[in-house]
Parts: sequence; structure tokens; C-alpha cells
Amino acid sequence: MQFERDKESQLLNWKNSAYRKPLVLKGARQVGKTSLLKQLGKTAFESTAYFNFDEQAELKQFFEQTKDVNRILQNLSLVHGKRIEPEKTLVIFDEIQECKPALNALKYFAEHAPNYAIASAGSLLGITLGQESSFPVGKVTFQEVQPLTFSEFLKGLDPNLAAYFQSIHNLDPIPDLFFNSLLEKFKMYFICGGMPEPAKYLVESQDIGLV
Repeated sequence: MQFERDKESQLLNWKNSAYRKPLVLKGARQVGKTSLLKQLGKTAFESTAYFNFDEQAELKQFFEQTKDVNRILQNLSLVHGKRIEPEKTLVIFDEIQECKPALNALKYFAEHAPNYAIASAGSLLGITLGQESSFPVGKVTFQEVQPLTFSEFLKGLDPNLAAYFQSIHNLDPIPDLFFNSLLEKFKMYFICGGMPEPAKYLVESQDIGLV
């Protein structure tokens, strides 16, 4: 199963914005940054060109040797196996903190290729950005990705109960039938910590040992 994330609508707004800048998703490891971007590429673009600087260290040369975004895109297209097209292809730079020249290159994409959809994700970006004086401040859009909220977890587990939970707006007593079920689901949420993969295992298998 795949949890529906509130962040998905924010990413779609970024995609459709007339003032779109390269996107940087920040957050701890395993909170779903890459999955969110791949889902966006699958649902809102014709194709996705995915590049991982941790797994493909040789990609760093593309950004070290030139600041020409057209040349960079040409090289990336060759790796991708087909042409990266403006507005039609979502370009994902994963683990971008591993390639500081790529981080810096985001400003050139913003200035010279704004019609290309460039999204990046990385862990420990706060540390990296704090040490990088050349980072393109003002040339990128930052979004933070957190673990699953309880509402997101509950929606994947029990949509009807989630709808009831979201309808609560006052601090009134909750009927025991609903309260006991919510409390049970809340304990399950604590067990998985809101991390998408353990939450998926918990919902699908109910196997605490696996979680």
C-alpha cells in the first residue's frame, strides 16, 4: 500500500506555479522524500528522469566541468536514455547534498532554464546549506518533509475513522466506540514512529517484529 500524503497537493502546486523555481525537499532519512517526488513524476508528468548522486558518483563531473545548463541537460539526457523535455519531464536529483556543484547549479537552472522542472531531495541538507556560502539563496523553493502525520496514517488504515477524526473541531467527549478505536490506532502509530516503510509493514502484516 501507499499512504496518501498531504504534501502531494503542495508539490502539485509547485509544478503548476507560474513562478516555479527548482525545488529542494529537506528532511530526515526515510520520511518519504524520494517516494513523493517519484509519485509526482508518475501522476503529473509524462516522464521522470531520476539521478542519485550517492549511487552514481560519476554524475558529479557533469556539474564540475560546466555551468552551462543546456550542456548539463544534454549529458543527463544521455544517461537517462531519452531527451529531457521542458514541462514534460520531471528531473529528480536525489541525495543532492553529496554534490555541492549540483546544489550550486540550481540557480543556473532557475535563471536560464525555468521551463524545466527540477526537483531535488537530500538528507542532512541543513548542515550542508549552513556550510555552503555559494548556495543559491532566493533561487530555489524549499519544502520540509516530515514523517507521516497521525491523520495520514489513519487515512491509510481506516478511511472512515479518519473522516470522523478530521470532523472533530471541538473539545467534546468522544463516544467510546470511536475513542477506543482511535486510541488503538494511535498506539500503532507510535509503534511505527510515523515512518512510511514501517507503517506500511504494520498495516499490511500486523507483524510487530517486522516493524
